Amino acid sequence: MVIRLFPLPEVLNWDFSVQATPRIGTWEYGIKVTLRTPIWVANREIPLTNTSSAALKFIQTGDLVLQDENDATIWSSNVTRAAQNPVAQLLDSGNLVIREANDDQSGNYLWQSFDYPTNTILQGMDFGWNLVTGIERYISSWKSNDDPARGDFTFGLDIRGYPQQVIKRGDSVLHRLGPWNGMRLSGTPTVRPNPAFTEGLYMNSSVIYYREDALDRSVVSRFFLSPSGAGQRLTWVERSQEWVVDYNIPTDICDSYGLCGAHGSCSTGTSPACSCLDRFVPKDEQAWVGSYWSGGCLRRTPLNCRDDVFLGYSGIKCLILSLLGSTKASLLKNAKQSA
Repeated sequence: MVIRLFPLPEVLNWDFSVQATPRIGTWEYGIKVTLRTPIWVANREIPLTNTSSAALKFIQTGDLVLQDENDATIWSSNVTRAAQNPVAQLLDSGNLVIREANDDQSGNYLWQSFDYPTNTILQGMDFGWNLVTGIERYISSWKSNDDPARGDFTFGLDIRGYPQQVIKRGDSVLHRLGPWNGMRLSGTPTVRPNPAFTEGLYMNSSVIYYREDALDRSVVSRFFLSPSGAGQRLTWVERSQEWVVDYNIPTDICDSYGLCGAHGSCSTGTSPACSCLDRFVPKDEQAWVGSYWSGGCLRRTPLNCRDDVFLGYSGIKCLILSLLGSTKASLLKNAKQSA
């Protein structure tokens, strides 16, 4: 992993080059990964106009700043506290950290790029919320393949109800990976357990985050959010010298959030993909005939809250996770109150 001012002259025609808009950032590039891959960008919103006079330096507060030819600050690290003798270090994990020269304890970092990712998640990154500092670690897409400025899409950990990862456009949820089931995020494509890393969801009074940790450090992988809002998990294959896609999000039409509306169910093995749950009918029959399913379904027979029963469904991704902790008794109570 290296830190560079890019684009580099020899890669100006590379698909991921940032042509004529120089930024400071980190590349996934080294002995194993021979294809330069941008991982993190400091001044993603404001490119440098004159690279020959730009400076990356520490100032009196201990902040690492990028200044242009007029000494105007283009980007600043904003350290959490003043530093006496700050140094910047790029770790093997890809994390750019600022620390005191005589203190390399991870818990004492003054600032780290892992707290402010751009469009890529790396192994060892806490992806989610620090409830004490208020920092939310999420990624946002580039505006285009040639412009690392913030795009339209974000990928983050939604902690309303039970935590789950979601891809959003503005405030609208487009895709979600489902809640943690003890082994993996339930909405991710079914893949065999990977012996190269472990994954988990961690929650306490201070933090809520998802994290992957490498078990085999010879394996390099990343999660990337494209300018179009698609998520990809990729692994570097040294033999073929290329990034190989492990899975895509969305994987199919049923990954579109709320596609079938309330009380609707989506299945990739049927045509049409949407259908109503048992004892429900389309709210708008004509719309469903035209494959407009977002209006959802209505009960065929209203509840009487006396002799109603619960039907069991398996192998589905629940829409409203905040109801997972509700009991049958509390649901019936709510039904009677709203009747």
